[in-house]
Amino acid sequence: LTPFAGKTGGAVVFKPVDGGVAGGGSVAQVRMPVVALPLGADVKLSFAIKGQYGSGDSFRLRATTSVGSWWIWQGNANATIWQTMQLDLTAIASRAATRNVQLTWELLQGKGSAIGLHVEDVSITSSCKPKACSIDVQCNDNFGFSKETCVGGFCKYAYGSEYCENDATVCDD
Repeated sequence: LTPFAGKTGGAVVFKPVDGGVAGGGSVAQVRMPVVALPLGADVKLSFAIKGQYGSGDSFRLRATTSVGSWWIWQGNANATIWQTMQLDLTAIASRAATRNVQLTWELLQGKGSAIGLHVEDVSITSSCKPKACSIDVQCNDNFGFSKETCVGGFCKYAYGSEYCENDATVCDD
């Protein structure tokens, strides 16, 4: 990791080292400390990225909890313009088993690029209230592990079989 002057202050740039991936690719990770999300509340994650990708490269974000981990975002960065991403973490915050989460950004390079990736302005915000809704589609978090419904004006999240990938018994909270 290399600190640099970013969009609004200090930021971090990371570049993979060769040989971290089978087939000759490389990988670099930036991990946040574990964060306790407000249980059952509407929670958003925001971060800014800028960088360069080579052919076969990918950038993604993983959420890891005591019961499993999931890729919650994958995208591309622009080499010259900062892009701000926002993700809905409400489904992860909705259960005691998953509200303690570690976020890991990963740059996976198939062939490599010279610039690397810049990440900054990471924030997690919450209204500390349940997510309000009037129809099911307003609760959609785009995570494959949850089924969203609007019940009594608030979003409710149910989980599929892939929700508890480590041990299903710890999901009974």
